[in-house]
Amino acid sequence: MNRVMHYIPTIEELHVGFKYQMKQNFQDGTVKTQQQYDDAEWVPRTVGVDIVYIERALTGENAENGLCGIRAKYLDREDIESLDWKYVHHPNANTDRWYDVHKKGYLIMTSGGLDGKITITDDDMGTTLFKGVVKNKSRFSLLLEMMGI
Repeated sequence: MNRVMHYIPTIEELHVGFKYQMKQNFQDGTVKTQQQYDDAEWVPRTVGVDIVYIERALTGENAENGLCGIRAKYLDREDIESLDWKYVHHPNANTDRWYDVHKKGYLIMTSGGLDGKITITDDDMGTTLFKGVVKNKSRFSLLLEMMGI
């Protein structure tokens, strides 16, 4: 399966604790060549006080030249399971993936894949607690925290 794993986040998505990757040496604001971009390694980072450099990388001349140097990983099964959700096969799910929360009641989440659409329902009550788009682990973690899950 040839699947896109990363995307360029928007400034609005950024918050302290947001996980992303940055090309090594791309935070200095200098204009890079295609060769420098190709040669640079992706380094895992977390947003903190360096948010000014991230904004510069997302909106500066490198970004305008298609050499942004910042990306975020789409939410995937590994991310979801790392936050205490367990994969549960559902024979009628077709292409959806089904998850059930460990030790937190009977909440079920369905995910449609790359579109980032998820639905979290309380199976006991039959109510939808959340239906929307969550593109990455940082946002998913924040959502779970806001919902008290």
